[in-house]
Amino acid sequence: MPQKPILFSAPMVRALLAGRKTQTRRIKSNVEVGDLLWVRETWSPKAIYDGMPPRNIPSNETDIWYWADGNPSHGDWTKQKQSLFMPKWASRLTLKVTGIKRECLNDISTQDAIAEGLEWVAPTWGIGSIAESWNGDPVAAYAALWEHINGKGSWNQNPIVTAISFDVFDCNILKL
Repeated sequence: MPQKPILFSAPMVRALLAGRKTQTRRIKSNVEVGDLLWVRETWSPKAIYDGMPPRNIPSNETDIWYWADGNPSHGDWTKQKQSLFMPKWASRLTLKVTGIKRECLNDISTQDAIAEGLEWVAPTWGIGSIAESWNGDPVAAYAALWEHINGKGSWNQNPIVTAISFDVFDCNILKL
């Protein structure tokens, strides 16, 4: 089964961990049902590895800080490293692709918008750390989220996207 990396921002990682996010939409995607995706997120190794390229850091999960969990309470960590540079062994989440569909972005259903990780805080939907995402209509909330991630006007461009549905496993892909 193919194993591929996938990038997620801190708010989306928190939605994955909370069990709210079971879909993602991507403009470019080459995944198939059954593929395993290892989540790359913003991270830091312990300060003892400062200056060492990520590929050379020993694979010890206790030496990793995940910034989606907030700021560390002590100074044992190096500065943030971009999710793009997270090695496979450091990933803590694995997604198994359960469905793929191609559609125009603006054709997202209410149910699918919610599956993108929105949370309900009466009387509105949104993503906790993204103020502009809150709206009583889940599709409008998702549109604001899309623009937050992809830039102003990106929703109105209505690109064809790949909607990827998945199951979330709270473990490293190498442990499945």
